[in-house]
Amino acid sequence: MRLGLSDINPVYIPGLKASFTLPASLGVIGGRPNHALYFLGFVEDELVFLDPHTTQPATPEQVEE
Repeated sequence: MRLGLSDINPVYIPGLKASFTLPASLGVIGGRPNHALYFLGFVEDELVFLDPHTTQPATPEQVEE
């Protein structure tokens, strides 16, 4: 499904935000050709996303003594 040509059409925002509040929601993969993004939630009217093509070093696990 396409939510807009260059930006998300505002009419889809309430439904998209509602889908992120469902307990079973794991997010949405989307983007445009050769540029995929993983959308996992929202803050106010801004979507929170990760770029699956970018890696970051893992934080070492701290063991409590």
